[in-house]
Amino acid sequence: MKKVIGIIGKLCAGKDSVWEYISKKYALPLYSISWKVKSLGEKDHISREWLINFSRSLSEKFWDGYIAEKIIEDAKENTIIIVGMRQKWQIKYLKENTQFLLIAIEASDEIRFLRMQKRNRPWEPESLEEFIRIEKEEDWKSVQKISACIKQADICLKNEWEIEDLYKKIDTIVKEFIFSKEF
Repeated sequence: MKKVIGIIGKLCAGKDSVWEYISKKYALPLYSISWKVKSLGEKDHISREWLINFSRSLSEKFWDGYIAEKIIEDAKENTIIIVGMRQKWQIKYLKENTQFLLIAIEASDEIRFLRMQKRNRPWEPESLEEFIRIEKEEDWKSVQKISACIKQADICLKNEWEIEDLYKKIDTIVKEFIFSKEF
């Protein structure tokens, strides 16, 4: 049975920093829900809205855990990282079919908004209020239910201080998971 480290979090919480660190330090391959969605669909005109809508269509055509299932089927390695689960059924599938550890990365709305501003992407919200409103709408109206997914996490880590502090916590968790026979 595969061991899977799942990493979830809201926009700009620090998921990328965490998976990059784990992947590099422990030589674990990364699989991404959104990368898988992109590979199953059109290659042109991919936007955040397109990813949400296409994910919904895949869920309707197959089932809600389909993308997670395809990643597990395709992964050749025994221990992997999956980032970006946004549907409860993806998590349910992984919990039932792998040795699964779900880590949620959290940060305040203000810190996440400041991080987003540093990216300086023209299509992203210009105010904290708009950032919060859009995120709540996506969580409420779309197939994505990131808040519900975060509640299913085995471990929640705050990412608001020095990144080295977060890495120390990650090291302890990952070493225990990888080398434990109980998981």
